[in-house]
Amino acid sequence: MAGIVHHVHQLHDLIDELDTIDAGALTDDELHDLTISLQRKAARLTIAAAPVLSASDDRQVWAGDGSKSPAHRLARETNADPRSTRRDLRRAHCCVNLPTTAAAIAAGSLSIDHLDLFARAGAEHEPHFQRDERNLYRADKAAGITRTRSQRHAAALVEMAIRSAGADTVTRARPLFSVLVGDDTFARLCELSTGVVATPDQIAPWLDAAGWKLCSSTGPHHRVDVPPEHLHRRRTPRRQRPRPVLPTPLRLRHARRRPRRRPHHPPPRRRPHIPIQRPPRMPARQP
Repeated sequence: MAGIVHHVHQLHDLIDELDTIDAGALTDDELHDLTISLQRKAARLTIAAAPVLSASDDRQVWAGDGSKSPAHRLARETNADPRSTRRDLRRAHCCVNLPTTAAAIAAGSLSIDHLDLFARAGAEHEPHFQRDERNLYRADKAAGITRTRSQRHAAALVEMAIRSAGADTVTRARPLFSVLVGDDTFARLCELSTGVVATPDQIAPWLDAAGWKLCSSTGPHHRVDVPPEHLHRRRTPRRQRPRPVLPTPLRLRHARRRPRRRPHHPPPRRRPHIPIQRPPRMPARQP
């Protein structure tokens, strides 16, 4: 540990010597070479400091003084913006999770921008991955199955592959098995479409949700029946649910229910009748 601290002090002294360089006294080629070299060394220093920063976050060293997050304590003690420290923590974890990319950055083949790009590309599918992992975890917990985090990650990847295979038809993809009957040449041999050889015991758990194709034959050189387009699938018969029967008081109450009354509308108001008084008729004149 003392040796690491000594190297850090040496790095501090080298940075002090770098401050004394007069950039105006350098030629164009020397200034260009120094600029490129310093940029690469800065990226390499970021990669070298990533495991330390990631380990400090994983061990929750930042919680010793009551801080709520590592970004805020790092920002407070380095006089930086919490957004910048949060970005540094995210980069540190990405460097640990992507060692090949980190090695390429340290060698100068890639830059820190490539690391951020790869991290954003993986983050787009992270919510779907977490959803599948959460569903699988709940299913395992209900079934009493205990698996490690790596096993849950692998199961979630398989679940995402199955869903993506059926994305075009909006149906869940299922495996297809071809069963050879009457030929014992391949009795104990199962080969997947990718060329991987599997035993029948490994395929048996998938038979409930898989499609299968039957090929009948009487020997290795004579086929009896090979249905070309018919894919069979094992189905569980649907249970017949009994129709609900209402209790006697409820049935009587429904039977004796009165018919629905029509809404009452009052008749329109009539105008009062006012008799018309006409003048009396005058008698006709007599000649």
